[in-house]
Amino acid sequence: MSITIYLFCLLSIYILRVGSRSDFNASDTTKAGNLQFSPKCWTRGFIYHPDHWTKCVCKRLFYAKCEKDDSTRENDYSHPLDPLSPEEIKQTKNIILGSVNGSQGTLIFNTITLQEPAKSEMLHYFLSSTDPPRFLFPRRSISIAWNGETGRVYEITVNLNSALIEVFTTMPENIKVPIISPDDNEVVTQAIKKDNRVIQRCLALGISNMDLVYSSATWPIGYIEDRPEYANLKRPYQVYMYTQNFNGDNAYAHPLPFVVIVDVIGPVVVAIENLPTHAEYDSGENQNGNVVPKTPSNYDSDFRPPNFLRRDDKPIKVSSPKGPSYKVKGNLIEWQKFKIRIGFTAREGLILHHVTYNDNGTVRPILYRASISELGSIYGDPRPPFHRKYSMDASQVGLGWLSDELISQEDCVGETTFFNVTVNNNFGDPVVIRKGICVTEEDAGILWKHVDFRNKKSVTVRSHRLVISFISTTGNYDFLLSWIFYQDASIQFEGSFTGIVSTNMLAVGGTNGGFGSVVFPQVNAQYHQHVVALRLDTEIDGNANSVEMRDVVPVTGPTGSNENPYGQGITVLNTPLKTQADGRTKISPLTGRVWVITNPQAIHPATNSPVGWKLMPSETAQIMAKPDSPMVNPKLGFLFDDVWITRYEEGHLYAGGTYLNNSGLPEWVGTDPGGSIENTDIVLWHVFSPVHIPRVEDFPVMSSESHQVWLKPHNFFIENPAIDVPPPRLRKHEF
Repeated sequence: MSITIYLFCLLSIYILRVGSRSDFNASDTTKAGNLQFSPKCWTRGFIYHPDHWTKCVCKRLFYAKCEKDDSTRENDYSHPLDPLSPEEIKQTKNIILGSVNGSQGTLIFNTITLQEPAKSEMLHYFLSSTDPPRFLFPRRSISIAWNGETGRVYEITVNLNSALIEVFTTMPENIKVPIISPDDNEVVTQAIKKDNRVIQRCLALGISNMDLVYSSATWPIGYIEDRPEYANLKRPYQVYMYTQNFNGDNAYAHPLPFVVIVDVIGPVVVAIENLPTHAEYDSGENQNGNVVPKTPSNYDSDFRPPNFLRRDDKPIKVSSPKGPSYKVKGNLIEWQKFKIRIGFTAREGLILHHVTYNDNGTVRPILYRASISELGSIYGDPRPPFHRKYSMDASQVGLGWLSDELISQEDCVGETTFFNVTVNNNFGDPVVIRKGICVTEEDAGILWKHVDFRNKKSVTVRSHRLVISFISTTGNYDFLLSWIFYQDASIQFEGSFTGIVSTNMLAVGGTNGGFGSVVFPQVNAQYHQHVVALRLDTEIDGNANSVEMRDVVPVTGPTGSNENPYGQGITVLNTPLKTQADGRTKISPLTGRVWVITNPQAIHPATNSPVGWKLMPSETAQIMAKPDSPMVNPKLGFLFDDVWITRYEEGHLYAGGTYLNNSGLPEWVGTDPGGSIENTDIVLWHVFSPVHIPRVEDFPVMSSESHQVWLKPHNFFIENPAIDVPPPRLRKHEF
């Protein structure tokens, strides 16, 4: 008996020691077939690790096969700003459909997202760097849905704790659903391929196999005032058409000379409009020479000749031998001295919440919320019906919906952590996009360096950076969208554009009228302008912030004057922005204009002026559309200023308003132009708009082109915050 007790005690000690190992590593659990000792497996089926839940399948008495389980981590709600779980989306759907209002007619769910707690309720916890009690705030969802027969739009707020609808609002008839519903692309495509008029048009062009007819991503029609016959359509779309030589062929090399107008309610093909294939402003009436280009141009090497790929490109391995420097706890990421909480919506995609920096033990707030408020493209061919060719991919299509499943060591390299994200379909069911967000650490070149020229001693510090990113494919374009954090406390947004330029047919012998580039025989790529609007809800060392616009200018006095005797004087011009009307501003590349966000209540000990951060904008071209163009005014009126400063208002998240109906920045500022933006809760909006003049080299796929926006500390720290980053020669030692 004593031997039995002795063995049992030894076994118990072993269980406790192994079950509580401090060196349990999240990355270990991702390896297939990894056996982890799991005494808790008997009772729960899960091992809790501080960074995540790990699902275990019991194999023997004391052992389990374990792997990191992203969906379980997501479902284990622990913070009020965590995105809705799949179960919460399903619960929302069931509550709405079980209600009196929800059971009448065919209800189509556009978006089901988290109703974030009011900032006034959360701000205390953010500024004090604490988490609220677990169940202090009820979980709420906000749904935008529409009636499948009438197109009428509803906003529905559900309290998921009480399982009750708190608000069910029927929107005015002029309000249209802002985003293409999740399944509309497939519904529209099938309607087009079955329509006899479309079939006959294809036959006339020599296309008999409708399986090879390729519709572009469904484009919303933003302007129909020139076509009164479309006025009564409930949910109209325009679809540009292509064909393929074979399944998998690059259809953008084979554009067709017509666009199809579809009302998804039905669905019904409303009209087929000819596209200009000659230089004339003839709305496509001249169909001479409209022969479909058949020469292939494929980006996929599977469809290129054997031995096509270059053979002298050696692999570069990115590794972190001692593991990553970041930690992940649910949706909270800790890296170096930053803390960042991430969120996700079908419209905005990746969101940053509650960004702070630990300055020698003092946690200092920087951003309450940062997001992509808008992203889209406006095409510049003025010939009807091309004038309608524009799409706001955030507000009309949904960056989150179109997120890709990311591929390890291709989309994200090195020691990478992935997050699953969840959206919904038309029926309100959850749709999980696996690996929709990735977090990785990269080498970013030299951070700082100096050589003492006297003794030749060199000190070099290399930069590491944390990259949090997702990729959204909105039809032909692929947008690589990242928030990047650096060891000197800089924060960068980077938008990289790749994919395929949108193309249209040129007739044999036709020209493009000067509004595009010929990128392949008979293939025209129109000039266009991308637009990006970032929303930055700043909390620089606290809630009360101000902004001044800073320009670098020469000293005004002429050479030889008392104030500028030798003519080389440089100074800065600081312009305090006092009201929302003042906050409508433009970039100025010639004066190096930046915007400095300060906290008037936090004075720097050395400068004796408020601490701050500066916004360094992306300096791109002005908006090419005329201010009175009905294509952009009033719906896209926010495009005509580059940086807006507004007072914080609950629910003001989108530069063009929730429904892209001029209820955004121009209206908010226009109704309160004198509203103070000094020493108060403010939001910065940065709009930038790179123009794309396509090249032959952009086809059949364009190389990535990147645009950056920076937030950098400005007299915020007492010295360079990267001074304590170890040089490479010292990294071999443990710190």
